[in-house]
Amino acid sequence: MYGVEGFSEASIVVGEFDAANFLRSLDGGLAQDTGGGRYRCAQSKAVEQLFWEGKRDRVPRPITLWLEPVIGVATLARIHYDLGWPQAQLGMQTADYAFDLAVYSDGTSARQLIACEVKKSRLEVDGLVADLQHHSRERSVTPISPSQRHRNSIKKWGALRRHQPYFLWIVGPGGYGFAFELRHTEATTTLHPVDVGRLSFTRQD
Repeated sequence: MYGVEGFSEASIVVGEFDAANFLRSLDGGLAQDTGGGRYRCAQSKAVEQLFWEGKRDRVPRPITLWLEPVIGVATLARIHYDLGWPQAQLGMQTADYAFDLAVYSDGTSARQLIACEVKKSRLEVDGLVADLQHHSRERSVTPISPSQRHRNSIKKWGALRRHQPYFLWIVGPGGYGFAFELRHTEATTTLHPVDVGRLSFTRQD
């Protein structure tokens, strides 16, 4: 319901790869528009918001496009169309808000099969991978530093230990990212790099 005057065109930094996959998600109904630039998919209890709304006391109110949710919605298309997972098993924002996307098992007692985290830059992808590998080696959730990045990594590590998905996919802009097979023991979880195709639905059947 806002006018276009406050929208920052400089915030449109979406590459062609992510834009095309974002539109594939919308065209295929994978992400349902709930109004106001907010989207939800089949296994979602929360919505993803595409636009960041600035302070109300500024006129016109500043509005910017948020890159991470765009990549998240785009990744739904890759999971469904490229990896073959049914739409009914896809969710945005896990219940504990640890991961941006997840693929769930079928049925009423659905569990996480694939945890997926979206980052807006290659640097953030590499940082999260490094942090999780550190926790795996150290078998610890001790902060590497008090930074927001490391607190966030600890939250994700704890979620991996609790839910024990089979795979983790960390996705950045333009298709950059890493997939891991997760092997869980009582003491720790280890990350084993795999090709993204290893996450496909047909290979889980």
